[in-house]
Amino acid sequence: MIVFRRLIRPLLVALLLAAGGLAAAAAIPQAVPREVLVFYYGWWGTDAAHHGSGPWRHWGCDDKQERGGRATGAAANCIDTTNHRIGSTTDYPTGYPPGAGPYDSHDPAVLGQQLAAMRGAGITGLIASWWGPDGFTDETVALLTRLAPAQHLKIAVVVPQVKGGSAAERYGTLVSWLRYVLAGDGHGHGGYAASPAYLRVAGRPVIFLNENTVTQLWQLEPGAAGLVRTLTRLRAELGTPVFLVGDPYMARRKLFATPMPYDAAIAGADADLLAQGALDAVYNYSLNPLTVPFAPRPPSPAAAETEAARLQQWAEGYYAREAALARRAGDRLLVSVVFPGHDKSRLVPDAPVTDWLGGRTYSALWRGAIRADADWVVIVSWNEWHEGTQIESSFEFGDLALKLTRTYAAQLLALPPRTHSLP
Repeated sequence: MIVFRRLIRPLLVALLLAAGGLAAAAAIPQAVPREVLVFYYGWWGTDAAHHGSGPWRHWGCDDKQERGGRATGAAANCIDTTNHRIGSTTDYPTGYPPGAGPYDSHDPAVLGQQLAAMRGAGITGLIASWWGPDGFTDETVALLTRLAPAQHLKIAVVVPQVKGGSAAERYGTLVSWLRYVLAGDGHGHGGYAASPAYLRVAGRPVIFLNENTVTQLWQLEPGAAGLVRTLTRLRAELGTPVFLVGDPYMARRKLFATPMPYDAAIAGADADLLAQGALDAVYNYSLNPLTVPFAPRPPSPAAAETEAARLQQWAEGYYAREAALARRAGDRLLVSVVFPGHDKSRLVPDAPVTDWLGGRTYSALWRGAIRADADWVVIVSWNEWHEGTQIESSFEFGDLALKLTRTYAAQLLALPPRTHSLP
């Protein structure tokens, strides 16, 4: 059987490429449930003195801090409980337990509390950042997959990027990584998509590909047609039907210096990617470059109100254009991203900031996505503390974002599911 599969897979790849990918497949009307999903980062680690699993990770409390090689000193000089500061993070976590500060992503008690908080906020699933087999985030995803069903939450993975090697080597690594997610390694590891909790559309497990992964795939063969052929080949080599949700916007800017979405030409190109079956849905993770002009740090409450009104007007148009793109591509799934704000000034001092505006930024984006009739609203993020996009409890914002999430999630989930023609 294994020999047969090895012989037949190249033939399937060739047939799919010759046929122009999945676009030729018959479209099937399918009602897709509304979802409120959140990007989740499971890379946080603390040492044994802080009830952790090993060395410090990502908090910026180790001289060998892995994020960008930025060293911020030993833990003793890194955690300031009086002023609520931690190494390289923008804000200060207060949820596990209250006032505790940094936590470890391999602590089942912490993960259990996080999942319960998600469910309490009306979130239906999480998208876990996963950096490949056998690493720190792989163990986190394994824990999440086991724990999520108790809170009736779905789970999916996003592949941030493959590091090292040539474009062809990175592609081969990506294929092997995704097979690990879908079917495991044969030794009891991976196979997350086999879980009943794994997010699916029309029976197909959902895989998110972020801007860096899409960029790497695009580098194999230039042009939109090249990306279609590469993604068609990827689908065939996986041997399992998948629902691919990709972020082509920033990838296109990195490779071709194109305008930010949604320039008319860019919208047309992305609609073509969907229509030809290269991707099943698209999303734009990086809202910050777009929202900064409308939500800078305001000098007064009155200014915050003015900025929020400008942001609301912009959001209405932005999400309407997203919806038009999905319709243009053949009524595809509409995946809309929202966030409470963005501030990575602890890592990059001159980085542009989108202010929370006391919760008005988050509310404006949510209202725009709901009015555009989004199928899925995807929140950036549960716990990206480096960039200040987290909605879990913090010293600076309390549980404001969780309360707002509960309100708007209820509005979205009360809407009937839309029927889409899915290839």
